[in-house]
Order: sequence, then structure tokens, then C-alpha cells
Amino acid sequence: MANLATFMPLVMGIIYYKCLPLGIKYLPYFFSFVLARDITTLIYGVYRLNNLYLYNLSAILEAIFFSYIFYLSINKTQFRKGIAIILLIVLITDIFFWMPDDFSPIILTLTRVVEIIVTLLYFIELISDLKASNILVHSYFWLSSGLMLQASGTFFVSLFSSVVLSKVINHADFNYYWNVNLIMYILFCFFATTSFWVSKYEYVIK
Repeated sequence: MANLATFMPLVMGIIYYKCLPLGIKYLPYFFSFVLARDITTLIYGVYRLNNLYLYNLSAILEAIFFSYIFYLSINKTQFRKGIAIILLIVLITDIFFWMPDDFSPIILTLTRVVEIIVTLLYFIELISDLKASNILVHSYFWLSSGLMLQASGTFFVSLFSSVVLSKVINHADFNYYWNVNLIMYILFCFFATTSFWVSKYEYVIK
């Protein structure tokens, strides 16, 4: 189901690529990476190889992706500096908490923190500067809303992933918390797809 959800924004992003704002032009590459990661984890699973480190690596790259995407959209110098500094601190911290054989709660949680911060900074600038005349056809509004929903909705699962996604937890509980992540990701895909779709109207307005 998650793989099918990934195809929605990926295809829509390719169709409307020329209409996308500068930062969001990088988003289809993100979904290409997610698709490649999911295929790789399935292959690892078939051969019974540990694939959990791929999710830690994915979280690190996700933090970089969205920091850069919002860095390109935000105009306030202090906000852009804040994003760069926060990302640098997070990446350095991630090095010390890297776990090759299991989910790293610190890495997963810090990625969610980064996503919440960059979306909040964007919303603050959007409201204070009235950047969009019609917010419903503003690509970054839909992307920010979806990312905030996903990051906040999976924050505690990430924070307690060493428990709720551990190898010792019973199968039913693992599936419950894993499905929370999947549902939030699917919702994010819907918002991202909408972001790509409304870009055609924003492009015409410009």
C-alpha cells in the first residue's frame, strides 16, 4: 500500500515538474529515493538480511531533503540560518547515535523535530509576510501541512521506536505502531500529490 501511495506524488510531480516552485522540484527525487529504499528493503527481507539500517539512513537523508527544500523557499535570513544550524547539529548528533542493526530512536526523532521546525518557520513567514494571495493554490502550503501532519503523527512512535518497533515486541503490537507510520506516510503522499497538482494554478498566476 505504501509503495502505491509513493507512486501518486511521484507521477504527479513528473507531470507538473515544470510548474513546481524551485524547492519543490526536489520533492519527486525524494519519492524516487523512498521507492528505491522500499524495494531494497523488500529484497533484503527475501534474503533475510538486516534492513533496519536503511531506515536510519533514510531518516538522515529525509532531514537533509526537507531542510533544503524549505531553505530554498524561506526568505528570512535568520530563519534560513536557523535551518542550516539545526540541520548541522542534527547530522553531527546522528553520527553518535547510528545503529546498524536496529532502529535508532534518536535519529528517527531528530528527523521529525527538523521537519516540525522547518514547517513551523515556513508557516510563520507565510502568515507574517502574506506570501500567498490564495493559500489553497499554494504548493508549499499543502506540502507543509502534510509534512507537519506526518511528523507530529509519528513523533512518539519514532521517540519510542526502540520499544514499540523492537524485535521482542509481540507481532500484533508491532503491526499496530508500524501501521501508524504507514497511515501517516500515505496521508503525506496525498498532501504532496495535491501540492504538485495545485502548482499548475500557481504557475499560471505567476
